[in-house]
Amino acid sequence: MYKPLCNIDNKILYICDKEYGYFFNKPNVVAVGLGYKIKNGFCTYRKCIKVCVSKKIDNDNLNINSLIPIIYKGIETDVVETGSFEAKGLTKKVRPVLGGYSIGPAPNDITGTMSCLVRDNSNHNLYVLGSSHILANENRLPKGTQIIQPGKYDGGRAPRDTIAILYNYIPIFFSTATYFPVNFVDCGIAKVNNPNLVSSKLYCLNNITGIVAPHLDQSVRKVGRSTGITYGYVTSLGTVVKTNFDIGPAYFKNQIITTSMCASGDSGGLLLDLNNKVIGMLNSGSTGSVSSYSPISKVLSTLNVSIVT
Repeated sequence: MYKPLCNIDNKILYICDKEYGYFFNKPNVVAVGLGYKIKNGFCTYRKCIKVCVSKKIDNDNLNINSLIPIIYKGIETDVVETGSFEAKGLTKKVRPVLGGYSIGPAPNDITGTMSCLVRDNSNHNLYVLGSSHILANENRLPKGTQIIQPGKYDGGRAPRDTIAILYNYIPIFFSTATYFPVNFVDCGIAKVNNPNLVSSKLYCLNNITGIVAPHLDQSVRKVGRSTGITYGYVTSLGTVVKTNFDIGPAYFKNQIITTSMCASGDSGGLLLDLNNKVIGMLNSGSTGSVSSYSPISKVLSTLNVSIVT
């Protein structure tokens, strides 16, 4: 049984989950979450309630009931002007493409998330990292398939939206009634056509700062095509997961489980700590309960690549 979150994380996540309405009743509030307090442009690394607003309004122009308190239930708040959040904003065509946006194979109406950029450790070629079951459509597409942004389901078409060519993927071994092979990763890479079309940055989170191993109760966030940036915490490690695909079920070992942080189309999204270090890569989610990730260290070693930071 895992330990509870540290006290401050637990309080903030509880407030975000159960008491967000208090903040959304204030003018211009568009998001409430767990974050670090920023003061005079510098990160203090003090945990706080991060309140995003579409536009800041001077306190003198707000009545007392519209003010966001400096302290809420003993916890600091931090009000940040972000503009408005757009539903399914990561389904649009963007150039250069940032990690977190919609990608998919040109022939099929399936879409997932661009994880990030990686380089081959042998030849240093530049690749887009994504889920094997998306890029190769559950082992059904050949190497050389065009990868487009956005994915076909989101309006992308080849060749106008082609950003990369499927180069390599780790096949998924599916189970039958009598055969139960195991998998460890769900990942593939596509060779970038033009480096100017892609970026090593992530949507809203900017630069990746490295990789890190997970630990229980770790506060984490994910960026993906369908749900954007979501927050949660690690609930289970070394987990065996049975994932249902169109072709059939597949078992994955040594997976990271978090609270529910995803929706269909987020596959490939990166799991990060609050310092932008990558922990894992999303491969599946249950129906509104938890999300499952392959450890990023295993993904990178299996493909013999390194993240571009």
